[in-house]
Amino acid sequence: MPIFSYFRLVMAEHRKVEIVTRLLMALEFVRVCQVVFAYYLSNAKSMAPEQWIYACAAVFILALVSFNIKRPLTAVLSLIIIYKFDFIFNCNSISTALFSFLCLFIAAYNYFIINDKKHTARTLEILYALLWMAYGYINFSSAWNHLSDPYWENGYAMELFFSHSYYGNFYNFFRQFQQHQPYASHILFKCVTYSVLISQFLLIPLYYIKWGRLALRIWAIVLLITIGIFLKISLLPHFSALLFILIFWRKETNTITFNLLIPTATVIAQLRKIMFLFYGFFGLSLCLHTPVLNKASDLFFWTIREWDTKHWMNKKLAMLGFHKPDVFNTNHVEGGQRWFVIYRLDNNHKQLVRFFDVHGARLTYSGFDPLGLQNHGSDYLYFGNTVQYVLGNDSVSYENSATPYRFKGNAITRLITFDFYRKSLTGPTRYAVDFYERPFKTENGKPSWNTKASKVGTHIYLMNNKSQKIDYPILESKVNP
Repeated sequence: MPIFSYFRLVMAEHRKVEIVTRLLMALEFVRVCQVVFAYYLSNAKSMAPEQWIYACAAVFILALVSFNIKRPLTAVLSLIIIYKFDFIFNCNSISTALFSFLCLFIAAYNYFIINDKKHTARTLEILYALLWMAYGYINFSSAWNHLSDPYWENGYAMELFFSHSYYGNFYNFFRQFQQHQPYASHILFKCVTYSVLISQFLLIPLYYIKWGRLALRIWAIVLLITIGIFLKISLLPHFSALLFILIFWRKETNTITFNLLIPTATVIAQLRKIMFLFYGFFGLSLCLHTPVLNKASDLFFWTIREWDTKHWMNKKLAMLGFHKPDVFNTNHVEGGQRWFVIYRLDNNHKQLVRFFDVHGARLTYSGFDPLGLQNHGSDYLYFGNTVQYVLGNDSVSYENSATPYRFKGNAITRLITFDFYRKSLTGPTRYAVDFYERPFKTENGKPSWNTKASKVGTHIYLMNNKSQKIDYPILESKVNP
């Protein structure tokens, strides 16, 4: 490629990467601030010293990356700090893995393309291919998990998710469709379910075929529409959109083949080391996460060391985004059979606190959600509380949480505390919590959400921050349905 053409290419790519980098850091900054604010209020305006340190460090490192200060170093540091941040605030998700991969790409791009002028367009293509392989790994390991899930085996997974009040935006429409056109609904969503499964397995090989990359562009658009409009998954569609912009919105300078990714003498020494390191992480994480090899790896690690080496290694790989997503499987599909609705009582007048509605739909707490995150206004309130409840965890504590901190109370009392301090209330305030259940309806072996929700009880909580020195709600009474 002529030097001037390459210069124009790099300048065009640089503008795009710079925009994506700043958007990524801005989105993560919003998420970090939401998490810290919600945690602080829901734990009665208290946080551990280490949590304050990591909260400040997360904001500081994101600012350094945004302003391009030592970006090859600060981009890598940001993924380490954010991983630890999510660990202690209990809000880790697939979005964190995508953030990690994008940070690694940003660091490599600035080091190999911007800082070192000796590289060619071939190096740029290799970096994009490695980014796609990292993303493809998440999908591959997730799809492998789906193979052993009954709802994916019989094709009901997507049908249940689209009609799921907690995860679906238009659940009423799909429930009506399922009720009035059961055969058409099942055939349609069975095709969707198997298409998702097949596409997750083929993401990496399709990238190296010219028509395959066209198919991937179409797939990316369909995926963004699905997770961005029809489902509620916080920042996942936003980070996915940024990744797709990097991968597909560009001029390809070399034909991508498998041979291009094989380190040869023509590839510079530093990049070759990076590639070997990536292949090592990829192979090791695949070995540790593949269900077929899990028993063998467990036996091997237990033989060489009598402690959970495998678990430790998984955590370190997860820091770089290499973790096995256990999502959209049975535990999530069946989650949502129970929920609660919180009301603030004012002279016996009930005012809805916007976390759930009576149908089990997830709400935005303030009603203002310009980014369309639909996470109650914070990933901590979402992943650390309501998700835990619908999946069967009444409380998030040291025993059933990834965080080393024992959170106060349970999901319900934390949400009440958040509302109490968010509304700047001081005097005695009572909250009524109605509990609902909606079990699966199964006809001829076909599961469906088309059942009537039933109210199973009410609890009255008292919150008072001044006169009685209660900084956390206490259960005052239980009421029958």
